[in-house]
Amino acid sequence: MHQQEMMIANTWYMWDPKSPLQQYMFQKFKKDSTAHILKKWASVGPLFSEYGAYLIKQYPVTFTQYYLVPNTMKYYAPPVEFLDTYNMGKTVLRLLVNNGLGLNRVS
Repeated sequence: MHQQEMMIANTWYMWDPKSPLQQYMFQKFKKDSTAHILKKWASVGPLFSEYGAYLIKQYPVTFTQYYLVPNTMKYYAPPVEFLDTYNMGKTVLRLLVNNGLGLNRVS
């Protein structure tokens, strides 16, 4: 995927450690190295939710044009990169399904 496409219509701002959201979260928990990542996300979730709602209300056309429509298109027709490797290349799910269905081998 091109770098430019990654910046359009996705959630990089949540998962990239360099994004402002993650920078804020890590700064807030800088003194608490024992906090689990789920606790960190849960504590900043309400603030991020409020901020997201504010942005959507202030800029509904921009939100629709640059986030909602492109993400809807990616949901409808995902880029090939998301479909080329089933289950991220892991065999665990295949084994669980086979065992659960009583299959002896993968066809």
